[in-house]
Amino acid sequence: ALGIVQTVHSSSLAVVQSAGGRVTRVRQTLVAGTVYYLSDTTPGALTATAPTGTGKFVVPCAYADTVSSVIFNPVMIGTPAT
Repeated sequence: ALGIVQTVHSSSLAVVQSAGGRVTRVRQTLVAGTVYYLSDTTPGALTATAPTGTGKFVVPCAYADTVSSVIFNPVMIGTPAT
């Protein structure tokens, strides 16, 4: 399942948003107006650069509406990278 961790309570308990919506506590600096993809190098991170190369997938999953929040859409479908 694809989701964004909203709150970490301990090393074994976290609240994950798996339905689409706005996430306002993003722990990385964003560029407003940018589409973000799942990172192919850092687990759990978002990246503005779409992955490339054999065996990788391009999965757009969020749109930064401000520098600290994203509109999260877990139903976007990934496509093979070129």
